[in-house]
Amino acid sequence: MATISSMARNTYTAYKGLGSTIFSGASDTKWSAYSSASANSSNAVLTGLMGISSSKAELLSTYNSAAKTFKTDFGSAMSALKDSAAAMKNFSFAPAEKGDYAITTKTAEDGTTTTEYSDSLKKTLGAIKDFIGDYNDAIGFFNENADVSARVKNLASAFGDTTYRAGTLSKIGISVNNSGKMTINEGKLAQALVDNPGQVETILGKGGLASKAESNVSLANSQSEQLFPSVSSTLGKDFKNSEMYTGQSLLRISQYSSVGNFLSLLA
Repeated sequence: MATISSMARNTYTAYKGLGSTIFSGASDTKWSAYSSASANSSNAVLTGLMGISSSKAELLSTYNSAAKTFKTDFGSAMSALKDSAAAMKNFSFAPAEKGDYAITTKTAEDGTTTTEYSDSLKKTLGAIKDFIGDYNDAIGFFNENADVSARVKNLASAFGDTTYRAGTLSKIGISVNNSGKMTINEGKLAQALVDNPGQVETILGKGGLASKAESNVSLANSQSEQLFPSVSSTLGKDFKNSEMYTGQSLLRISQYSSVGNFLSLLA
């Protein structure tokens, strides 16, 4: 956004400079003003204006491209988190049968040990990893785009507000950094599932982090059309005013210059 705003300011500075050159003598209606030298000067200014018109088109193209990328990334992040949060709310953390959650440690002949999880435990760990990963992606998206608008900055705070749950999450092996992103200690989480799957469900499932995620996604989606600012609000009145130097005005200036050239031949 800083780049787009900078381009807007630089472009409009050129508009104003050329505008004052062209229209400073607008009150002089004498055809003598259109001497050969004056006409050539007008043509030179017209050429400059054509270049600025092209620059404006490039600026708008850059802005539209940035807006499209933002909306695509936003939609992807929200869709992924919405799906994984819904899955987490409806997930059955308790094992189907006693012993389905099992952690086995094997020691090789060389003394090295390996830890293996039962299939049911792997499935539950996988679902939790997917959910936490999607939540982290959403937090990252809003943090990286917090300067786009005040609304995005507010959502960055909302999604990053997992820090208040840090103490609770740490009980099941999930740590939280200052930005709200979470890191899983797989061994500790696996053991928490074996020892007390109900506690894990309370913390992560319905009524827990999954419900918080759904609430945040709903809030973000309700503001989706207002998150990325409009071109007029971003580039301001200056960019709007610059339209007087494009389109039909360029055609009129070109016509004035042509008349001046013609009359100079009669002089």
